[in-house]
Amino acid sequence: MASFLESQLRNAIAKGFKGRLLTGTLTRSINGGVDEYGDPSTTTQTFRVEGFVDAYSAAYRAQAGIPETDSKITLIAGNSAVEPIKLDRIQFTNWPLFEVRVVKTDPAKATFECQSYEV
Repeated sequence: MASFLESQLRNAIAKGFKGRLLTGTLTRSINGGVDEYGDPSTTTQTFRVEGFVDAYSAAYRAQAGIPETDSKITLIAGNSAVEPIKLDRIQFTNWPLFEVRVVKTDPAKATFECQSYEV
C-alpha cells in the first residue's frame, strides 16, 4: 500500500499544476544491441512532461559544486509520462534542448529535480 506522501499528496500536487506549467518532450535513447553489420543500434522514445526551468542560487552552486552552465528543471511527476534518468533530453516549447546530468526527487515523489545542461 502506498503511503500518504506517495499517493494523495503526489496526486494533489499533480492536479494543482495540471496545465499551468510548460509542456515538453523528454527523449530517451535506448541501446538496442547491434545491427546486422555489428554496429551499435539505438532506438529513441519520447514522452510528454510538464514542468519549468529554473536557476540555482549562487550560494547553492558553490556549496554543491554545480557548474554555472547547469539549469534546474523541475518536472511534476503525476503530469509526466516517465521518470527521468541521466542522459535523457528535455525540451520545452521555445526553450533550448537540455540533457539531464543528475535526477533527485522529493519524499512524496511528486517532483523530479533534473540538474541539466544546454546542448
